[in-house]
Amino acid sequence: MIPIPDHMIPLAPHTDPRGKLLCAECGKEIPFEVKRVFFISDVPAGAVRGEHAYKHNEFAVCAAGSCTVELSDGVTARTVRLCEANRGLLIPAGCWRTLRDFSPDCVLTVLSDAFFSEDDYIFDREAFLRAAREDV
Repeated sequence: MIPIPDHMIPLAPHTDPRGKLLCAECGKEIPFEVKRVFFISDVPAGAVRGEHAYKHNEFAVCAAGSCTVELSDGVTARTVRLCEANRGLLIPAGCWRTLRDFSPDCVLTVLSDAFFSEDDYIFDREAFLRAAREDV
């Protein structure tokens, strides 16, 4: 069973008359070395993304707009609304994630501790739940 985080990770704002800069550093706010960054945007109304488990850690933050992230370790579930660029969500390795309720202006930025490999994803929800029950 993978522990689901119970809090968001704050990103310290640095504000001056020119605007706001938000910073996240590996080993500080990001508890892993970043190997890949991807962005999700222009999601049609009502569309659902994710619906898989991933074998590596991720950190997600909405650079703009908002979306809902549903996490499950197979036993415990948690729903988080990402709606502020100054707070990100650590998604532990092995968690099932479903992303929904994207605002029209949403730009979700996701940092991962691994390069892309199709083999690192679990798309079969029932297989995921069986494995989680065996883990308990």
